[in-house]
Amino acid sequence: MSDQKNLNSQDTKSPAGPVDVIEAQHLMQENLQQTREILKAVKDIQNNIKLQQLWGLLRFLIIIVPIILGFIYLPPLIKEIVASYQSFFR
Repeated sequence: MSDQKNLNSQDTKSPAGPVDVIEAQHLMQENLQQTREILKAVKDIQNNIKLQQLWGLLRFLIIIVPIILGFIYLPPLIKEIVASYQSFFR
């Protein structure tokens, strides 16, 4: 019931005057400007996040790819080197 009383008391207020309309328009313009600034900041943040994700992927590849290639190609090379030096040690 108290909600209905609050609604009724708001309905009985006098209509907004010209000053209130101008102030509301001014506030809406400020709100629109701030919203545009926030949207620009959000787009910049999204771009930075995408660049960080790309850099993280590149770092991962720079570290992991040589390790994998080393496991694939080094054992046969090491066997050849060890075989060639074994003749010197005998």
